[in-house]
Order: sequence, then C-alpha cells, then structure tokens
Amino acid sequence: MKKRIVEKALLIVILFHWLLPNFNSMDNIGSQWFYLSVINLIVLTYNLIFQKSRDSFFKFDKWLLAPIILFFWGLTGIFNAANTSEVIIESARYLNVFITFFNIYFLIKSIQSLNFVIGVILFFLVYEVSILFPKFYQSYLENGFIKREQVGAGIAANINIATYSILLKIPFLFYAHLKSKNKIIRRLLLLISFFSFLVISIFATRSAIICVILLLSITGFFLLIKKRFFYLKKLFLILAVPFLISIVINKVIQRNTSLNTIERLISITENNDKSTSNRIKYYKEALTEFFEEPLFGVGIGNYKIHSIRAILDSERFYIVPYHTHNDFLQVLAELSIIGLFLYIVFIYGGAILVFLRKNFSFINIIFLTSLFIYSFDASFNFPHARPIIQVFLALLLALILHFNEQENSLKINFKPVFILLIFFLAGSVYINKRVFDSLIEQNILAYDYRRGIYDRDPETIKTFEEDFPNLNTSTLPIKALKANYYSISDPKAALIKIDEAINDNPVIMFPQVLKSLIYMKQLKIDSAYYYSRLAFDKGPTIDFHAVSFLNYVGFLGKENDLNYVKNKISKSNSDIIWTKYINTLYELKKNNLEEEDKELLNFLVDKFPSNKYFKNLNSTKELTFDELKIIDSIGKKADSLFQLKNYEKAIGLYNLANELHPGEPAYVQNIAVSYFRNGDFDKCKIFLNKLYDEFGLDNGFKEYYLGSIEVKLGTGNGCDYFYKSFDKAYKRGEIMYKNFCLNKYENP
Repeated sequence: MKKRIVEKALLIVILFHWLLPNFNSMDNIGSQWFYLSVINLIVLTYNLIFQKSRDSFFKFDKWLLAPIILFFWGLTGIFNAANTSEVIIESARYLNVFITFFNIYFLIKSIQSLNFVIGVILFFLVYEVSILFPKFYQSYLENGFIKREQVGAGIAANINIATYSILLKIPFLFYAHLKSKNKIIRRLLLLISFFSFLVISIFATRSAIICVILLLSITGFFLLIKKRFFYLKKLFLILAVPFLISIVINKVIQRNTSLNTIERLISITENNDKSTSNRIKYYKEALTEFFEEPLFGVGIGNYKIHSIRAILDSERFYIVPYHTHNDFLQVLAELSIIGLFLYIVFIYGGAILVFLRKNFSFINIIFLTSLFIYSFDASFNFPHARPIIQVFLALLLALILHFNEQENSLKINFKPVFILLIFFLAGSVYINKRVFDSLIEQNILAYDYRRGIYDRDPETIKTFEEDFPNLNTSTLPIKALKANYYSISDPKAALIKIDEAINDNPVIMFPQVLKSLIYMKQLKIDSAYYYSRLAFDKGPTIDFHAVSFLNYVGFLGKENDLNYVKNKISKSNSDIIWTKYINTLYELKKNNLEEEDKELLNFLVDKFPSNKYFKNLNSTKELTFDELKIIDSIGKKADSLFQLKNYEKAIGLYNLANELHPGEPAYVQNIAVSYFRNGDFDKCKIFLNKLYDEFGLDNGFKEYYLGSIEVKLGTGNGCDYFYKSFDKAYKRGEIMYKNFCLNKYENP
C-alpha cells in the first residue's frame, strides 16, 4: 500500500511538473524541460532500484525500441547539422519524452487503478479551465468582449496549445460521466464539459473547432448506423449540447465579429488569411529541406535555422518559423524518412495493435479518440515542443500499452538499455539546466535589444550562457547580441564574437549588420558597406537590414544603388523602409526627380493611405528641392509668429506658403486656426469649409471649431458640433464633449 502511495505521488509530480516556478524565464518550456528531466531521472532510478526483483517488469515488445533508436538517430545530426548545439538540446528533449512514457508506464503498472489516473486527468482539466475565467471576465470588463491575446494561454505558453491541452482530456470526461453512478458527479462533469467547451470556443483555435465538429459528426453517424442510441444520446447530452451552447454564448460575448468562433472558421477560406498562408509556406519549406537532405535530414532542432529563408524577403522583423506547424513534416525535414518512420511507430504502435487485435473496448475507443485529437493538433501546430502536451501524450501512450499488451508475446529485456539511458538522462539534466538559465538571461538581452541601449557592464554580460543554447528564442545568435555591449569598448573582441555568431546561424544575417556597424565606427567604409549589402541582399524586407544599407547608400552617394534597392524591397510592406528609401532618393537626386520616382510616390500613397508623409511628398513632387526649402522656411517663420500670438502676420505668411504650395492642407488649417484665435470667425468658417471642400478633411477638426465659434459668440452651446467631432475621433472634440457638454447639458 505504501508503495502505491509513492508511485501515485510520482505520477502526480510528472503530470504537474509545470506548477514549479519558472523564475521569469523567457519561455516556460525552459523550466518545464529542466524539471521534467530531473523528475525523470529520479523516477527511472526509483524503478530500476525497487523493481529489480521483477524480471518481467522491464520486458517490452521489440517495436518499443523505436523511440530509443530515434534518440540515437537524432544524435547523428552532430555530424551534419548547421547547429550542433540545437541537435544536443532537442535530442535531450526527445529523450525526456520517451523516458516519460516508460516511467509513466511503470507507474501505471504498479498503481493498477484506471480510476485514479482518470481522476488526476480530470483534476488537471478543472484546474486549467478554472484559472482562465477570471482573465476572461477582466478582459470583458475592459473591452466589452474577450481578447484572445489579452487573456494569455493559461498554463501553456500558446493559445493553440492551451486549447488542445483541454480538448485532449474531454474524452476521459465522457468516459467518467458514463461510468459514474452518482448523479451529483455526473452533473458536475456536465458543467465541466460546458466550461471546457466555452474556453475552446473563446480561444477559437480553428483546427480544434474543426476537430470537435469532425469527431461529433463521425461518432454520431457511426452510433446512428449501429443503432447504439444510448451512447448517441449520451454523446449529444455530454458533448454536443455543451459545445453548441458555448458557440452561441461566444457569438453573443464576442461583439467584435472577427473574434467569434463562426467568423474565425469562415476566415480559413479567405485568400488573405495570413495564418493559413504561413502554414502552407512552412510546409513547403519543410519539404524543401527534406529533398535537400533526404538521407539524414537537416538535423534535429535545425528546421528553424533553414526556415529563416522563408521570411527574409517578406517579413519586417525576425519573426522566424520556429516550427513547421506540422510535427510530422518537421520530423521528416530534420530526421528524414527514417526518423519519421521511427516517430510514427512510437506514437501509433499501440494504436496499430488495437486495430490488429480488433480490441475496440470502450476504454480503447476513449484512448484512440484522444490520440486522434493529438494527431489533429500535431498536423496544424507544434505539440512536440511543449512539455505539457508531451507529458499527456506519454500518459496516453502508456495507457494504451498497459491495456493492450499481451503477456505471452515474445519480449526483450530493456533493463540494460535503461541503465545506459540513465547516463544520457543525467546529461540532459545538465543541458536543460543551462538552457533554463539562458532563458532567464535572455530576458535581459531582449529588453536591451528592444531599447537599442547596451549600457550594462560588459564583464557581466560575458558570463551569460552562449553555447547551450547559442540562439535566442528568435534564432538570433546570442554571441551577436552580447557583442553589442562591447562593440565600443572592445571592438576587436566584438568582431570575434560576431564571426562565431555567423557560424551559429549562417542564414539570419543579423551578425553581418552588426559587423558593418562596427566597421563604420572604425571608418572602414568599404567593409561596412560590403557586410551591410550582404545582409540586405539576403533579407531586403527586414527593417534593420534595409535601413542600415540605405544609410550607407546615402552616406556614400551611391545613386546607382537606388534601382537595385527599389527592386529588392518591392515586396516590403514596411512604411519605415519606404520612408528611408524616399528620403535617400531625395537626398541623392535633390532637384532631379524622374517620372518613375514621381510614379513611385503615387504608388506609396495608394499602398499606405494613412501615411501623411507620403501624401505631403506626393503633393510637392513637382516642386524643386530649393522651392521646398523656401516653403519650409516660410512655414517655420509663420509658426513662430503664431506662437507669439501675432496672428495677422502669421496669416500673411501662411497664405504665401499656400500660394507656393496649394496642395498642402496644413497651411489652410493653420490659417483657419489663426483667424479663430484673432476673433475673425467669418473668415475662419471660410477656411474650414475650404478644408472640407477642397481637401476632403473630415476628421472632426471642422466640427470642433464650429462648436467653439458657437460658444465664443454665445449663439449656442456647441455640443451638437462637439458630439460630431467626438464621433469622428477628434481628440479635442472628445474633451469638449465629455468635460463641457456632459457636465452642463443633456447628451445631444
């Protein structure tokens, strides 16, 4: 009895390892993989010591060698992968998943209580669902609807992972409801089912919603054909009704239609759905990597390095496809067809035995349903990277094995293998601890990188982990990030670090830009230009690359590079890059804008309709650079006179500027305000109407001043106009309406 208590406790510790503190780690998986490796080492050692007298305890069918062979196959990436550090880290994680499976199997075999295991699963489900509702409520109070991104992802670090973590457990809830004879427990389980589906509908993970619809439809149709009306009724009551009610409630709550479940599902069919198009891009990249390295793969953990090329000519930032969003394709790319075969044998070996033996008991159907949900998740997301999901997968596979193994089958003794793996497992504890520490340190590096300020003590920064891992969570080389801190005090050391960083990630080109900046500070202009152009050529739509290179183009007066740059950034949706390009164009060409340059301004006005800078430049494109300087000088003098309250002279200069540049609405706007300040309200109205009639300015500015004129003249309270101004989102109109009208007059 005492032994069972210990083993139950060990099982609970494995399943709830994520409750242990993460110490502000950059990503929760850092702490989770570390704690899991420590727990696995303890549990495997415990089983080897206390079960040594039971010879049959460590005997398994031969197909269960697949995960162990897969682990060693993954380690072969050390010899061919671009980044061996990632091979070692990811191999350690795979090893922990496999050992978790065996450990849980040993514990279940000793405990011999399905009710206990299902009870733990349901407790897990209740906890992860209940902690989300306070966040939902707070988000609803703040916004009038629930923002998915605002409520976080519960115990997971990703909304999709959190959704599937809940969904994976619902088949066990269904089983518990059917097996329970207690009315109170059954009603409680029904309530848990409803709240679980409500969370799923609020998160609105599209693949999960489709998965639920498919499962309910297929199962319902099967039960109807087989005339299993009792189970059909239970399916409808326990799962279908709570799911449908949750969809309806979600539709009511999510007033922003883009967030409700139905609209999210419809969005899959839209051509501009970025999530879908990105996944297709990632799948193509995985297949490309497989065909490039069909024998061994690109190396476990190395998909993310090669996949960078998929974003370098389309994204603005280093938003790297860290995962394929299809575990099977990622395994194929990283470990080739051999690795994929071993991976499939590990996950589906037990299920295949169920089908071969036609052992479709009720509990096996529950297991297979949960495995189907996992397969759906693995086809559209990346559950292999999240310990929370992997531990549940290990539990599920252990349950399938425990309930379907045959005692009289030919088995082999795995005990020597486990003794060997103890040493690798101890190594994984060491590796995972270094990764965990690094993820804590990466918070500091990421914070400084976002600020662009590197004022910390370089000697302290030098102590930060840079080998395991050598890439941060965006695959930026950590050595390159650290080089920023001593690029001035010790540029030679910084350049050495950057060269090492290029080896760590030869694709991302971030170190090359840093290298160019250091060379520029050393006045090694040719080298600076060379490395900046190299980075820009590989990643022209990345803001950091393009802006840095355009700085050199302008500084060196390389007008011939302008067409090259324009062609390279043609896919860019960054107004920052295009603004820098236009500024460089004006800087180099001055009074000699060509027709294609003027056409480009028209194009940019259409591409960025809310960008006032492009509109202003487009309206002045027929003016020479000298004329623009004169107009700018007149405008600045008028602004100075306005500040000194010399409105009459200011109006004169604004009029002069308007005559020279009649396409600029700012001068007309300033004339209207000047007349208002000078008390000439009739002329103010003339120019307010001109703003609307000639420039189409309908942002609430006109209504604000018309309301103010009413108040000044005493002909009204101005509140009708202030309300219209507020309704058009003009800030001053909002202030007057809220602080003046609502306090004195009825809401118009």
